[in-house]
Amino acid sequence: RDVERSRGLGDLYKRQVIFLLQLVDLHLVIVIFRLQWVELLLLNAIFRLQWLYLLLLNVIFVLQGYICSL
Repeated sequence: RDVERSRGLGDLYKRQVIFLLQLVDLHLVIVIFRLQWVELLLLNAIFRLQWLYLLLLNVIFVLQGYICSL
C-alpha cells in the first residue's frame, strides 16, 4: 500500500491561516461593496434634495412674479 506521508501540523496550520486570510479578504470585499452601495444611496438622496431645492426656487420665483404683477 502506498500511503501518502502526513504533512504534519505545520502544513495544517499554514492551510488554516491561508483559509482565514481568504475569509477575511472575502469579508473586506463584502464591506467595500456595502460601503459603495451606501455611497450610491447617499448620492441619490443628494441628487433628489438638489432637485427639490431647484423646484422650490422655481416656485418662489413664480410666486414673486405673480405678487409683483398684482
